[in-house]
Amino acid sequence: MRKYSIRYNKFLLEKDVRFFGQHLSLGKFVDVSYPEFCILGKNVRIGNNVSIKNRAGIVICDNAVIENDAHIVVADEESHKPIFIKKHKGGESPSNLSANTLSSTRDSSKSLQKVTGEELGENFIFIVGTGRSGSTTIARTLNLHPQIHCRHEPNTLLLQLANDYVHKRSSRKEIREALRCIYTQCSIYPIPIYGESDQKLSFIIDMLSEILPKSKFIWLIRNARDFAYSACAHQNWYKSLPIDKTIDFPLIRAWSKARIMGDLTGAIAQKDWADMSPIEKCCWYWTFCNAKIEEELVKIDRERWIQVKIEDFAEDITRILDFVGSQTDIPLPVKKHNKGNTSTVQSIQGFEEALKKWCAKDMQKWYGFGVEGSE
Repeated sequence: MRKYSIRYNKFLLEKDVRFFGQHLSLGKFVDVSYPEFCILGKNVRIGNNVSIKNRAGIVICDNAVIENDAHIVVADEESHKPIFIKKHKGGESPSNLSANTLSSTRDSSKSLQKVTGEELGENFIFIVGTGRSGSTTIARTLNLHPQIHCRHEPNTLLLQLANDYVHKRSSRKEIREALRCIYTQCSIYPIPIYGESDQKLSFIIDMLSEILPKSKFIWLIRNARDFAYSACAHQNWYKSLPIDKTIDFPLIRAWSKARIMGDLTGAIAQKDWADMSPIEKCCWYWTFCNAKIEEELVKIDRERWIQVKIEDFAEDITRILDFVGSQTDIPLPVKKHNKGNTSTVQSIQGFEEALKKWCAKDMQKWYGFGVEGSE
């Protein structure tokens, strides 16, 4: 249980923060409540006796300065909106901040130089999909390549941002500005090629494509039957499990609230959603997510995206490496990661009916055979 923030020095902060730029300057006695929800850009300077209460997340952009004795806290923790701190004119930062919004890869064998997503251009790769579709496997496999840094679900802030957008709790303008700060104002992405594999990216493709107009997308898809098996067997998707609210593990809390709900998207009536079983919701989600991906990708240049079926991943390695612009003659071993136990799922009541209702049409479209042929 985390009852208190942790007093950090530079080494400890860089150990716990998932994204940080070069030339970080950290004073004495810096308290950070939730480092896993913290992004630190290049040349960030944090003074002495600074307290950061970032339960909802914080992004400190390149060249921002937080002066001595600053106390930074989200004004309304229940809103779960991150704090964004940009460089102030003259390089100065106010001494007391209290507002919602203000106007690493550690592999030593690879380059440690970091730039913004905008500077990476066509070398920024987004891997989108439903989750439980091989997203961990593709990230870890590509990360074995000496020219590629690829990470699985590195940006915890996307949990809330994408969820708020899909569930219509935040406007497109709000989410786009947040993404612009993360991807164009923070030099935290290693060269020469950087990739992120995350199901939450699937719902913000339109904004990512606008903000980073040269970026590329890999649409990772898994057949509906295997996805539904995995989603039901792994972490009990859409099952109401009690959460001990006295345990303050921020990532567990964030993921517990991040599942996409059909009624909140407006796609399904509230009563109908409440009556659906977990397996029906998983099958609905497979179609909803993949259809959303396709809808957005067809709007951008066809040379900027490819579809990869996880079932063909091992045979598709060369095509993928060629697409991202890396050397294609480097062998990469493919090993499955984050596998779910599906041994007891096939007997779930209503499983075949749910597959046929929600997935049959799109399985035929994307795979060339229906759900009966996917066993």
